[in-house]
Amino acid sequence: ASAVTTITGSAADLNTVYTSHTSGTITGLGDEAVIISDTIITASSINTLDTYTSGVVNAALVTTLTGTFAEIYIIYTSNINNTIIGLGNENIIATGALTIAQANTIDALTTGAITATISTTAIADLDDLTGTGNVYTITVGDSSVTAAALNTVNASTTVNVDATAVTTITGTASQLETTYGGGIAGLGNEAVTLTGSITVAQFNELAAKTSGIITATISDHDMATL
Repeated sequence: ASAVTTITGSAADLNTVYTSHTSGTITGLGDEAVIISDTIITASSINTLDTYTSGVVNAALVTTLTGTFAEIYIIYTSNINNTIIGLGNENIIATGALTIAQANTIDALTTGAITATISTTAIADLDDLTGTGNVYTITVGDSSVTAAALNTVNASTTVNVDATAVTTITGTASQLETTYGGGIAGLGNEAVTLTGSITVAQFNELAAKTSGIITATISDHDMATL
């Protein structure tokens, strides 16, 4: 097959071709371009194909890529080096939990959504997650957090953040309104400390969100409102 310059097919079919080449039933391969027809594929499959040929592997049709961080990162490194091309807008499904650094690294390599479990539970690290629209499974391990940090973490994922471990939240009325506005699970019995004064109406809204103690300065002064 020395005259072949391009091979198109699914990863399974392409791997069969190159396995046959290795066994000697097909000869003359090793420098041809490869076009992958799969839309959903494992990162390991692409990496294997990249080792079979010195030609360019075109993965432009891929819409979803699944694999470990190491497998995924190798593919994008190859993409940068132009041995694998066509990547940059596919969705990623990470097998195995990701650190903050790993999640942010992948987020910078594709405009697609990343589905992954984040291994870090510290709020000080979780609020460093970049990107939006990603499907991160996140658990907050801290007992005391700020509403601002919790809101930042919530904005980084499209699924509910698990804040069951949180026992105290500190923030402004506006920040807390966002916190209790949805997207965060496990709240309802934590203590709340308000920074800045709030009205009676705002206090009552917060009191309806948590059974915990609310510490706040009330700005209303008339007896009828109080």
